[in-house]
Amino acid sequence: MLLCSCSRTTPNLTTESPPRTPVFRRCGVEVDDEGPVAPRTGISHSGIIVAAAMNGSGSLLATGDDKGRVILWDVELRESRGAAELHSQVSALAFDRLGRHIYAATHGGVTQALWAASMREAWSTHAEGEFVIEISPLDRSCALVTTISDQHSPYSVSYEVRFISADTGSVYASVAGIRGEPLVVVADASQRVMFRDSQAARIYTSLGHAERELTGDFAGGLSRMSVSSTGDCAVLSDNSGTRFWRTDSSRATLLPRLPGWGAITISSDGYYIANESDGDIYIYRTDTEPPQQVMELHGPNVLAMDFRFDGERLLVSSVEGTVMVYDVRTGHVLERMRHGHREVQLARYSSTGDRVLTWSVDGWTGVWSGDGALIFDLKPNPPGPR
Repeated sequence: MLLCSCSRTTPNLTTESPPRTPVFRRCGVEVDDEGPVAPRTGISHSGIIVAAAMNGSGSLLATGDDKGRVILWDVELRESRGAAELHSQVSALAFDRLGRHIYAATHGGVTQALWAASMREAWSTHAEGEFVIEISPLDRSCALVTTISDQHSPYSVSYEVRFISADTGSVYASVAGIRGEPLVVVADASQRVMFRDSQAARIYTSLGHAERELTGDFAGGLSRMSVSSTGDCAVLSDNSGTRFWRTDSSRATLLPRLPGWGAITISSDGYYIANESDGDIYIYRTDTEPPQQVMELHGPNVLAMDFRFDGERLLVSSVEGTVMVYDVRTGHVLERMRHGHREVQLARYSSTGDRVLTWSVDGWTGVWSGDGALIFDLKPNPPGPR
């Protein structure tokens, strides 16, 4: 385990009043598959599924398509609980931590909260001419990433991170004027929000207050980022390499031998780092200075990775349509899940670690057990869910 203290900085921030809100879980996705398990209802998507999210236990799945329909599925019963029409392509979906609400964002600038029990609208906001690209979960609020186009120059786009109340949908803090698309991640245990743009990685409290930042000569801008649940450490990459950052420091350690364009992830407790390079996965321990490489795995061409909550399993998805589970301590492949024949862009554990959500670019979404059995799957329309 890693123990770190904090230093503070002051970025471009506007604040209003503190929020009172639940949680969000972001998961941009699309879907298609050959799995044997299918929903047992007539409700289906009228377009291609472009977003999906799973609640913390993995018992509920929300999917959204390019026509604006959002459907809530009961994974255990393999049937829908209801649907909502948002009338514009869904760009992001999220559950609050208790599974009471589903939050959906669209290309048309609409962000909507739906009651999971009825799929009725709880609240809705609309920002004309903006495009919501990401929703990140907090206990009582969420961080929303939006694009803002210049009216006089349509090809000039800036970004804004907004902190909104999940009870009312009101914005209580924002960070504006960001150049370069920001990537937002949340440290669940500490409820810190970390986002990076092309110049720096920054940390905020859940109230939208700036804590600290990491700046440097990032070649081509920061491209990937992962943070531990405590927020004490993070791993970041740019074109020059991969860096490990103890967030109480203003400096980051460059990991040896690794280019910065591969997939990266850090375990929940910050003890392990996984970095992919040309199909090989390098595992580092962070209890040494600098972090020490402890294993090299020879895997497929990797697109996404995710540690289980206890750090003992590593989920790896590939361009060949496979998803594998590695034992982090031995390097052995424990499970191999066949996910169609296209690139698997998303592979993510549920917070309990006993469910896996996957999505590939040809439109297949699957929910799997922790031991690799397919529980539920969807195909895009046509022909729709089987």
